[in-house]
Amino acid sequence: MTPVYVTQADVANFGVNVGFVRHYNAAFSGESARPAAEPDREPARISLAEIAAINAFNASACLQWREQALGLKTFYKQLQQTQQFTTIEDRRSTSERPYPASK
Repeated sequence: MTPVYVTQADVANFGVNVGFVRHYNAAFSGESARPAAEPDREPARISLAEIAAINAFNASACLQWREQALGLKTFYKQLQQTQQFTTIEDRRSTSERPYPASK
């Protein structure tokens, strides 16, 4: 996905530092970011356009996972309702059976 809001002029004039990249990566790995150090202030070798493209891809994946989770939730609720209905119908059919004649 091409970042449409980051122009070549933006890439030339703005950048991110190593600390930003470390923080970003830590957030996605689930690990705590280490305390900031002097090397974190250095410019990163990743352009603003690359970060925008990665962020757009990650957001797209999150939206897909959300849709999948919502679909599974709906399916599970329907499955529960079907099972409840089947159980009620089974109880009705067994209670309506005529008992065998006693001898």
